[in-house]
Amino acid sequence: MRKNIQNLRFVFTHTGCREFGYSVIKAVQDVKNIWLETSVIYESDVLKQMKDCVGADRIVFGTDWPV
Repeated sequence: MRKNIQNLRFVFTHTGCREFGYSVIKAVQDVKNIWLETSVIYESDVLKQMKDCVGADRIVFGTDWPV
């Protein structure tokens, strides 16, 4: 997808927790036009891995879950 529409940017919202969160991070870490959003991250280890894999510049802060 990225090769065809490199100038289009995506935000993957509700990145998730545990296994789902880790799989999302792994799937998008090399796709530079996808940013990750922090809602539904319950564990700090998922957030740390997100920062380590995609970098802080591709993380968007989200607050709509949990409420």
